[in-house]
Amino acid sequence: MMDLKMTSSVWYGFQRYDFEFEGHNAFIVMPDTPAGDGRWNWCLEWPDAFVERCCALELLKMGYYHVHINIFGTFASPEGMAVLDKFYRYLTEERAFHKKANLMGLSMGGLYSYRFAMEYPERVAVIYGDAPVCDLAFYPVNRREIVFAAYGCKTQEEIAQTGLNPIDHFDRLAAAGIPLISVIGCADEMVIPAEHTDRLEKIYRELGGEITVFRRPYIGHHPHGYDDTCQIAELINSKVSMRLKD
Repeated sequence: MMDLKMTSSVWYGFQRYDFEFEGHNAFIVMPDTPAGDGRWNWCLEWPDAFVERCCALELLKMGYYHVHINIFGTFASPEGMAVLDKFYRYLTEERAFHKKANLMGLSMGGLYSYRFAMEYPERVAVIYGDAPVCDLAFYPVNRREIVFAAYGCKTQEEIAQTGLNPIDHFDRLAAAGIPLISVIGCADEMVIPAEHTDRLEKIYRELGGEITVFRRPYIGHHPHGYDDTCQIAELINSKVSMRLKD
């Protein structure tokens, strides 16, 4: 097993282990009583944002491991995907995590989640997107230039030509039977629903995919999460449980 130096701390009442992996900060939070089948929740970005609203704690109580690796600034480019691939292999091969992960994508983390799933649909059980970026070409305007640069592009047209925009490849997720669960604020002016989740929902349903969208009227990009965190966690868990039997 890879020899990684870990430091321990308490995270919302659970034991958390921080370590460096391939030059990136990472952590694993341990459930008090693991589910026994290696099920895990992978928060792709903003792991310390709105934790008590985004059902990570409820999933830990249900026996999920909770993990994160920081690839901030890669914007799910091929460079970032290479790190996620190695981290996934470490968790599944050396720590016996289940081959299918639940992905949690907050905002930018939605892009990371959908990009990972489009590259590796067989590795994903369910995706929970929270105000998620679904379309790389419509990344929030204030960050668009730096995001495009991570892909070696300057325009939306060039992004389309890369073949790496997840909105163009949800057929792969639908074919793999990946359920999508999304929570959005209808008044979100940063990740605009009409440019992202509303379009995704239409596309995914037309592809025969399963998607559930929780819309919060009059709410903007923040706060992330949902008032009834148990409802979201229970839905995720029910879908994961079915998927892990496949």
